[in-house]
Amino acid sequence: ALGGCATQGVRIDERYVSENQDSRVLFLVMHYTVGDFQSSLKTLTQPSSAPVSAHYLVSESPVRTYRLVDESRRAWHAGPSYWKGHTNLNASSIGIEIVNAGGRELPGGGWEFKPFPQAQIDEVVALTREIVARHQIRPERIVAHGEIQPRSKQDPGPQFPWKALADAGLIAWPDEALVVQLKRQYEAQLPDIGWFQNKLAQHGF
Repeated sequence: ALGGCATQGVRIDERYVSENQDSRVLFLVMHYTVGDFQSSLKTLTQPSSAPVSAHYLVSESPVRTYRLVDESRRAWHAGPSYWKGHTNLNASSIGIEIVNAGGRELPGGGWEFKPFPQAQIDEVVALTREIVARHQIRPERIVAHGEIQPRSKQDPGPQFPWKALADAGLIAWPDEALVVQLKRQYEAQLPDIGWFQNKLAQHGF
């Protein structure tokens, strides 16, 4: 009889729910895989000496979204990260890995980055919209891996069309007329390094 009572565990009364709460998920981080689907899937799901994972993997052809880690659990995708005063973003973020070859160094110098198919971007935008709705993630907290770990990462790279997320109302986008105006001003006279450092810190770095 005593053994039967012990296995029941604590009976939880859930009649009362506090309004003083929000999601543990504060950030959404975009990545590219630098590999094809099969190699990316293996890297993100199989044990290794340096384990890596992400909540979602979006394939290229055919386009499909795979959930690899439940949103309630921590995935290992952000690394030694920082954004707007927050560190260790693995603990407070959702990671989306997008199958893409990334960049390759050209023989004559410079780099070439592979573009993302439109259908794949449409899928990423739709997935982002759903995640944001579930967790009320702020626009300024939808970030690139290269922003939260700028010394060692550059993904999702210069070909990633952030404007598609802006057009979907998910992130902010600069006023083009103001950009032109300020560009002329800065071309005439660049601010000092302290100005740049302050602006980068205000942005989140």
